[in-house]
Amino acid sequence: MPLAVEQLDRLTDLDPRSAAERIREVAGPDWTRRLLRALDSDAPAGDLRRVMQTWGLNQSEVGEIFGVTRQATSKWMSKGVPSRH
Repeated sequence: MPLAVEQLDRLTDLDPRSAAERIREVAGPDWTRRLLRALDSDAPAGDLRRVMQTWGLNQSEVGEIFGVTRQATSKWMSKGVPSRH
């Protein structure tokens, strides 16, 4: 098994918070931020999810804040927030 894969396997044995601390120690904050952006790009609504988790909001509350329905928020969660024209 290649060394990097072996190290990743050991990292996934840790709880996520401990793994994050270890990544920050080894890779530094700049690389860690770039990793997070790359991971978030896989999820269409990564930024929206992060805001919702940070503020403890549900889809109905997000819809109320942005003046859309809960169904629209649900669509944003699955397909991403539409760009502004």
